[in-house]
Amino acid sequence: MDLHPSFNTFRKIIINTLATLGWACPNPDESLVNFWIAGRDFKTLAGQRTAHVWFNPWFECMGSLSGEYITEGKNVLSTTRFNMNPDMTPEAVAALATQFSSEALEIINGTAMIRAMQVAPRTGNSTTITTPRTGNNTTPAVSRVTDIATRRK
Repeated sequence: MDLHPSFNTFRKIIINTLATLGWACPNPDESLVNFWIAGRDFKTLAGQRTAHVWFNPWFECMGSLSGEYITEGKNVLSTTRFNMNPDMTPEAVAALATQFSSEALEIINGTAMIRAMQVAPRTGNSTTITTPRTGNNTTPAVSRVTDIATRRK
């Protein structure tokens, strides 16, 4: 597949923009055949998860910026996609990369496992999660989950 002449220029702009926004990115001058351009780790109640960003050639336009973040068995970024057209200015490409990051972070931070991590009461080196029991017993069941940060030390 032949890439559009602007593809690698746009790729570098997107990588540099995402890197300034806190995403882990490869050197924009290396691995020009690799369409993965960024990743970001998130601590969740179920453990660490990683979001991935790709800039792929796309038949409807010059390239497509898309992401993947798997949680609860689905890719919650599956509908977060921005198409780049060859006539876009570098400023417009950077603005779309910024918008992509903003929307992706909003979706990821809204997932149940991250929300649960943010609202769970903290006690020492563990998180206490209180959930109601099923059946006739209405006494809360308490389970302890090892704190991700402590476990990874």
